[in-house]
Amino acid sequence: MATSTTSTNALPGFIVDRQSIEQRQGRQVAWDLVSETYIDATTGKKRLKAGTVVSGFLPGDFEGKIAEYGAVDADQSPDETATALGLLISEANEDDPAEALTGYGILVGGVIFDNLLPDATGSPLSIGSTKKTALSTAGCTFKWEMYVDSRAD
Repeated sequence: MATSTTSTNALPGFIVDRQSIEQRQGRQVAWDLVSETYIDATTGKKRLKAGTVVSGFLPGDFEGKIAEYGAVDADQSPDETATALGLLISEANEDDPAEALTGYGILVGGVIFDNLLPDATGSPLSIGSTKKTALSTAGCTFKWEMYVDSRAD
């Protein structure tokens, strides 16, 4: 008797509908540019959580790499700029040899729970209009939803 197994890759909880997402190719992280605020107290290494808003760098030493939105390459000329690129689809860990050299996937569109993103602050939780505008200007096509769990009501 033949059997079959179906498996589905798990996606982060902030994705509302897996069929809605749009991705771009993987990018490596420019760990030198990632802020010290992203150091994990347990490991002492930098860690970017899935859903972090990231920027891409053009041109210069970090061309084609990413860091958190707002990161600045102070050693380069003013011609090197960082622009919002999308949301990191998976966690990225500095110096982890098990993670792919091909880079980390970037979400550029889809239906997203805004209040479940790691950069969400305030009340109600949100990544805020500055980051949403930067993502929209970059051509991202996110639809923002608010996660609410009303099972206890």
